[in-house]
Amino acid sequence: MGTIAEPDKSREKQRYSIAKKAGHEAYHRRKHILEQELAEAEAQFSDMDWIRNPEQTQNAENRLHKEFRQKYLALDQEARAINHDLLLTHQQRVSHSVGKRFEAAALAWDNAVRNAPSNEFRQKYLALDQEARAINHDLLLTHQQRVSHSVGKRFEAAALVWDNAVRNAPS
Repeated sequence: MGTIAEPDKSREKQRYSIAKKAGHEAYHRRKHILEQELAEAEAQFSDMDWIRNPEQTQNAENRLHKEFRQKYLALDQEARAINHDLLLTHQQRVSHSVGKRFEAAALAWDNAVRNAPSNEFRQKYLALDQEARAINHDLLLTHQQRVSHSVGKRFEAAALVWDNAVRNAPS
């Protein structure tokens, strides 16, 4: 059981590591491309633009940086979402693998208990326990019968006294 489940476990760990590394590399490639685009866009502003119209050039550069920041944040959020999905998938696979291993262990336990040789001592103990319960039950019934007989005798005596009192009462 353990040797069969272990390759699945290590293979899943390897799959997760490879996918995580590939996602990380793709993120850095796209981030590098964005940085290059920003550098190229900034290069379009010449020194003469800064000298002639510094306010307009500064406003244009601020818009460019704002646009770059939005693209960068979108890229970062997308990368985080991909990593989150990857992690969830990995956790589901690991959970499924653990569940299968748990079911296999439970099945092995059930089979071991079901196919275990009968325990003679336990059988004798259960027979003695059953006999002791029967004896206690009989004793309880005997005690109840004695009590009810005693109560019955007392009731009969009380009824007899009552009858005598009623008969001998002055009219």
